[in-house]
Amino acid sequence: MKAIILRMTTMLALIVGLTAVAAQAQTTPKAARFTVPFEFNVNSEVLPAGDYIVSVDNQTVRIQKNDGKANVIALSRRTVSANRSDSPVKLTFRHYGDQYYLAQVWVADGVGRELKRQPKDNELLARDSRMVEVQGMAR
Repeated sequence: MKAIILRMTTMLALIVGLTAVAAQAQTTPKAARFTVPFEFNVNSEVLPAGDYIVSVDNQTVRIQKNDGKANVIALSRRTVSANRSDSPVKLTFRHYGDQYYLAQVWVADGVGRELKRQPKDNELLARDSRMVEVQGMAR
């Protein structure tokens, strides 16, 4: 009888342990390193040029400067799937006049997170915009 209880307890502990590992693997954020050569805007925050770690967990995007002095969390408004499985790790910015706004985040999972568009001060700037990409490295 003691052997049966010991086996059942061991099996239960093993199942609980494996379930916890599987749950943690599903919620592990995906991250990449980027060097952004210009000042840019995320939400209402202005971040300086520099090295960043960008991590993604479902719809949440976290942008953190390597020195820890700048940290922003943004919610993506939608996701975009890549046409191929080996999509590049990159940040896409909208460039209006002399300002850059983070528009999309692509990490190694092949899914792009599109951030909310920023209001433009002026219709002229909106017509004179372009997209800029910064390539990154998966962590």
